[in-house]
Amino acid sequence: MDGARATRNAASSVAQTVLSALLLFGLYRYLLLEIGAEGIGVWSVVLASTGAARIADLGLTGSAVKYVAAYLARGDQRTAAEVVETTVTTIALVIGVMAIAAYFAVGAFLPAIIDPEGVNPAALDAARALLPWACLSFWLVSVAGAAQSGLDGCARFDLRNAILLGSQVLYVGLAVVLVGPYGLVGLAFAQIVQGLLWFVGLWVAIRQRLPEVRWIPSRLRISLVREMLGYGVNFQILGVLRMLYEPTTKALMGRYGGLELAGLYEVASLAILKLRSLLVAALQVLTPEVASLEEREPERVNEVYRDVDRLGWALTLALFAAVAAAAPLVSHLLVGRYEPGFVAFSLILAVGWGLNSLSAPGFFLLLGTGQMRHVVASHVTVGVVNAAAGWALGIAFGGSGVAWGWALALGLGAAHLVVGLWRQRGVVSLPSVHVAAVGVVLMLAAGAAVYIAGRVPSSIGVSVGALLGFGAVAIVAVWPLPERRRVQAALLGVLGR
Repeated sequence: MDGARATRNAASSVAQTVLSALLLFGLYRYLLLEIGAEGIGVWSVVLASTGAARIADLGLTGSAVKYVAAYLARGDQRTAAEVVETTVTTIALVIGVMAIAAYFAVGAFLPAIIDPEGVNPAALDAARALLPWACLSFWLVSVAGAAQSGLDGCARFDLRNAILLGSQVLYVGLAVVLVGPYGLVGLAFAQIVQGLLWFVGLWVAIRQRLPEVRWIPSRLRISLVREMLGYGVNFQILGVLRMLYEPTTKALMGRYGGLELAGLYEVASLAILKLRSLLVAALQVLTPEVASLEEREPERVNEVYRDVDRLGWALTLALFAAVAAAAPLVSHLLVGRYEPGFVAFSLILAVGWGLNSLSAPGFFLLLGTGQMRHVVASHVTVGVVNAAAGWALGIAFGGSGVAWGWALALGLGAAHLVVGLWRQRGVVSLPSVHVAAVGVVLMLAAGAAVYIAGRVPSSIGVSVGALLGFGAVAIVAVWPLPERRRVQAALLGVLGR
């Protein structure tokens, strides 16, 4: 594995994620003031519902990363270029048809999702006005995502991150300008422009790496589609399950928690996922590197996994303890006050996504090797548990029960994947004794920080002080770890080049 390239890609991904999170936090703070939690709830439910049409992805987007990397490792640039064009052309055609179908299907079910009691016609009207633009935005973002998978297969995450960040700056700027006069439709317009320019930027970057790619993607090789579907059928199943996760959770939240809680959940989920993407950004470079290594030195794949997994445990425990400790302060910054519902959702999601993220190195390893059986099985576990537990706990406890159902599903899905990886490849995901001890200390410190920040009267000053106290404990606990020294050395190496 090219360590320098992987480090550069991981560092640029982390930097892009941090800047992107700051942009979107600022945007959602503005949206809460401009359209309120209920408006964000409508936005969230409509986009999640139209996004279910990604079921037609056929697994090609995920497959492209592996196949582009594999053909480049063999020195076959022409076929790699054809993989990129075939993926983008197929996705544009198939998702286009599904987006049209989604417009009619979602439109028919909007009353049951948005206003089941018939008491909020204004929210239903806003959802109906948003729907056609949400479908167009979904199509553009899907096509851009297909192009991004081609650039990821070339292992040029640095270029991808720069392009994505630029498009997000444009999105936030346009949203601030358009939401005031046009409401949710203005937000959709901003996302449409972002998707278009994101695709153009990615396509220019791909052509620099693969000049054989045409300026206008039009090639569609059926033989490549068949080859990729053999691997992509598992991605297709993953896509179906993932597309059902969010609509299921959001629909349950709207049903048993109401639109306001759905809006708070959306903001909390966005915050957690943006912070989690720091970890994903650092680890996702493993997939094309493993795909390339599998072609050249397959015996080294498990060794690479063990090395990355040890680092993954340290990063995951530190990140999600910090996420929990920061929840009260984030509530003040985004909502404008200490909002118990937002903080509760943040803590529940931190538990769920923290447990799930412990399996991230194994997930990206299996994507790279193409051994997808346990990846698919773990996602089935998440889907089944999410629907069953979210429904049962939602009836019993309302919106918080739906959130706990999702957290339970995430944790059990991760456990399924880790056990499956051990059975399939004989490698075990375990932290070192020092990392486990530090993790316990960090979780206790995070709990104390949240408790202190929530005391009456709660203020932004108290939240800042509690978070700083957690930070002091974290520095003392984390500083001796060898994993900390490895991350520091990698970042300094990138800055020095």
